[in-house]
Amino acid sequence: MVIGVDLDEVLVPTLSYHCNFLNRKYNLSLKEEDFHAYRFWEIYHVSREQATKDWFEFCDTNIFMSMEPFPEALDGVRELKKLRELYVVTSRQNSLRGVTQNFVDKNFPGIFSKIVLGNLYSEIGEQFSKLDLCRKEGVELLVEDNAEHAIEVSKEIPVVLQRKRWNMKVKEGGKIYVAESWPETVEKARQILSPSSQS
Repeated sequence: MVIGVDLDEVLVPTLSYHCNFLNRKYNLSLKEEDFHAYRFWEIYHVSREQATKDWFEFCDTNIFMSMEPFPEALDGVRELKKLRELYVVTSRQNSLRGVTQNFVDKNFPGIFSKIVLGNLYSEIGEQFSKLDLCRKEGVELLVEDNAEHAIEVSKEIPVVLQRKRWNMKVKEGGKIYVAESWPETVEKARQILSPSSQS
């Protein structure tokens, strides 16, 4: 069985790097604290189409290529790997498979067995929700930061939702377990997957 781990904002603080890119492009002063929702177009007031274009432009920059993971993430996934096989489960586009694989290989060597892409917001290829990906890949627990994905996936499987400014409205309950840090993420995963919790 498999634990799925989201990439952006769970393994790597992509938003802070993306803010740097947007600040340079639009002469803004965006900070991660400004993001009460993970909907970029709402925060810096552009169309959804423009925000998507900005994302792809950002993905072609050295800023994107040189992102560093969260300091606690490596120890966290090493602990999760003791519990189950690990897959990266991300909404990233198919066009980013190569750079995503390189990032994972460089920063999390030998940890993840597979990278699964949802290809969301892409104009090319089929798109899959996080729930679709979890069903398809046999994921029995997902570590996630996005409120919408967490709510959808938790209808069928447990989700450890890492607390971020943009998911503050989501409360713990049902199959959603809120974690304030990577060590707490690991502890919640252990509790969820322990034999006693499934009896």
